[in-house]
Amino acid sequence: MKIGASQANVDILFVRLLKQHETDVKGGENKGRKLAGKNIVLEAKILGQTGQKSTDYKLPSVGKGETCAVLLQSIDEGVGPILGAAKCR
Repeated sequence: MKIGASQANVDILFVRLLKQHETDVKGGENKGRKLAGKNIVLEAKILGQTGQKSTDYKLPSVGKGETCAVLLQSIDEGVGPILGAAKCR
């Protein structure tokens, strides 16, 4: 994946996601129900940083039933806003 140059310094985050999952609720007000979730975050890690130069990154592989996303997060003044995002194919 090629990440273009940016005027801001950004972290390039790789997020591994479970496409969908059902949970059998065993207690509480939802006891006996099945709750469905989609795109559940399994892992998030920083691949690197970019700034004035574009950079190529090899994305880690994902398992069966998983997908991923890449986020660009500003780091100019600490942890900043998400500047861009793309879901893996």
